Amino acid sequence: MRSSRSERGAGAFALAVGAGLLAGLAAVVPPAYLAAALAALGLGLLFLRVPARTEAVVALYWVAFCLFSTMLVDQVVPGIFVLFYGAMFLGVLLGSMAGGLRLDPTTVWLYAAFLLVVVLSLVGSEASLGSLAERLILYPFGALVLLQFRAPRGHVGVVATAALTSLAVAAWVVVRADQADFAYRAALDVNQNVVSFYVGIGFVVALAWLAAAAVRGARGRWTAIGVALALGVMSYSLILLASRGATIAVGATLLVLGAWAVRHRPRRLLALLAVVALAGLGLLLPGGAGLLERFESESTATGGGRTEIWRTVSVEMMAGAPQELLLGHGFDRSRELVSGSFGLISSTHSAYLLIVYDFGVIGLLLFLALHALPFVRGWRLGGVRGALVVGLVAYLLTTSLFLSTPDNFLYWAALGLVLAMAHPTAARALPVPAPAVRLRT
Repeated sequence: MRSSRSERGAGAFALAVGAGLLAGLAAVVPPAYLAAALAALGLGLLFLRVPARTEAVVALYWVAFCLFSTMLVDQVVPGIFVLFYGAMFLGVLLGSMAGGLRLDPTTVWLYAAFLLVVVLSLVGSEASLGSLAERLILYPFGALVLLQFRAPRGHVGVVATAALTSLAVAAWVVVRADQADFAYRAALDVNQNVVSFYVGIGFVVALAWLAAAAVRGARGRWTAIGVALALGVMSYSLILLASRGATIAVGATLLVLGAWAVRHRPRRLLALLAVVALAGLGLLLPGGAGLLERFESESTATGGGRTEIWRTVSVEMMAGAPQELLLGHGFDRSRELVSGSFGLISSTHSAYLLIVYDFGVIGLLLFLALHALPFVRGWRLGGVRGALVVGLVAYLLTTSLFLSTPDNFLYWAALGLVLAMAHPTAARALPVPAPAVRLRT
């Protein structure tokens, strides 16, 4: 029996609130218990008759990944994420047995072609598959996340959970900065660029809501106030983290959403401009000068040393044979090149250089196509869904300029979420929906 819209809305709201409470409990509950509770809840949901249960597994994974990559980074819980991957595979299996998985053919072929290039890159590799296992899981993870979305509005709870989790991480950054007397970049013992990436996802979700949502009645006004406060906290945390790449990515995303608003909701341009003013005021708060110092430092001209890495990878790539230019030098070879040339550094600090060096021009084109497809569909859509798709794709693409984002599971989870939201059968505003493919076991 199909659940009503009110039931789906209540489920999404409960899921988001529950995720927010779990994020808050992270400060007081022993990490092992918290991890076990998240994993057990994710597995248990698969066997309950509740709406959007597979989507709920994605939401719980999102909470766990963000928490154990930031505020609980020192607390090792072996096997926690393997349980989530198992729950997602089980969800796909149960969904297939219950009546088939509905997928967009264009997305299926693009993703399959990209994964084929990844598999071909393993030919001739001297590394054992066991040593590459964790990194091999990264690339199909977006497809695994995509397969979890089946309910028409199943994305709502995941998006709300992502925003609340980003808000929790942002609040943690502000608290840590205050404890460190607002030292440079909040004096965190984790990679500030990665933390900025996590916070930025929630920031973009809030921006998209602000650019598209209809504010009606008392509930709408209170929601708008909550979104404005969340944007304030997240923008301040981004300023404290002082990540140049994340700042540029958020600014570029704001411009893209502004262009989308001109097409769909022109009156919302003032709201987006208000966010810019709000962020400007954040520079006047304690610790705000750190971001200005980052952009004024001499290392800005070299991208914090990135340009030398980019030059080395580019020169080596262009010196390769035509086959290497088309299909790449092989899986993980960019990491070997950078570590061999720069010692302790192993990241290309650019997703595009990583993809084109390892998987060639063909791999890069397919990677870009996986982002262009939802972006085009989202651009044609109105409403919050369209703004979310456009905003998140713009953010993912711009952060990829400065970070090796394909090395991060949350990047692929976000891409899977975006592909699900842009699904033709779900995006009813599309004039020509593509036929669906039914896969059965």
